[in-house]
Amino acid sequence: MSPLWALLLYLIWILIGGGLVAPWVWWGTQALAAAYGDAWIQGLAGHPFHRYVHRCLLAFAIMGLPWLSRALGIRRWQEAGFCRHPGGDAVWRQWQGGVLLGLAMFVPALALEWAAGVRAVRWPGSGFEVLSKTLEILAGAIVVGVLEESLFRGVLFGGLQRSMGAVRALLISSLAYAVVHFFERPAPPAAVTWVSGFEAVAQMLGGFARWDRLVPYFGTLTGAGMLLGRLYQVSGSLWLPMGVHTGWVVALKARGWLTHRPSATIGHHEIPLWDWLCLAGIGLVLLASLTRRTRGSGKEI
Repeated sequence: MSPLWALLLYLIWILIGGGLVAPWVWWGTQALAAAYGDAWIQGLAGHPFHRYVHRCLLAFAIMGLPWLSRALGIRRWQEAGFCRHPGGDAVWRQWQGGVLLGLAMFVPALALEWAAGVRAVRWPGSGFEVLSKTLEILAGAIVVGVLEESLFRGVLFGGLQRSMGAVRALLISSLAYAVVHFFERPAPPAAVTWVSGFEAVAQMLGGFARWDRLVPYFGTLTGAGMLLGRLYQVSGSLWLPMGVHTGWVVALKARGWLTHRPSATIGHHEIPLWDWLCLAGIGLVLLASLTRRTRGSGKEI
């Protein structure tokens, strides 16, 4: 089977499966919340419907990943980037270095936003909030880094470059990464029906009709995918891009937690300073990565 056909079938599996199942998951959660007064279940039932759709799409993406790996010719963990190189840094050091690099890329953007008055500092309320929120952000960032790098770089980029070369594979996998992260947040449905999942997916794709968001936001996402793919090439394994991705998620979540828009700017069109700064930072690091030699296949860990 052609790699592009395999990718298309994989996307159809995710969209149809997630769209069909999401309403049933939502109905089941509401029924459990009505039958039991447990606070945890009540909290799940209170989540907006689009989160159910997103989680179902993610679940179908994970379930279909083994099939996509085989369709793209990946049979072993080593071939998906879970390896290390002779004489190279240990796995922990590669991942740790990636986290520090990912965080460092966002520090100038955060500082300039604060200096320009676009964002203001929000101090945590207590030490318990600091600890619990930090652990929550770090755990979520690690999960996102591992899952997304395994899919987009390990399987998709690694598999596509076998048949079409590194350049085309890097472009296609980066565009796929950007499309997935360009989803809009859909409005809550008036009533959840069996087609509500498909309606939510269609609304998620509505961002492509907004030209003001394509640049720089879509360009930033595409550049991010290309940088992560290039780091995979340079290091020869997924640990460095996983670390960078983890650092990015930590920085983004911390920005939303520890900063806010000043009240004087609410109601006005927000200057997309953050997106332009991120695009510039990603572009600079991507250019720097192009000067590094690409490593070959590594050893299994």
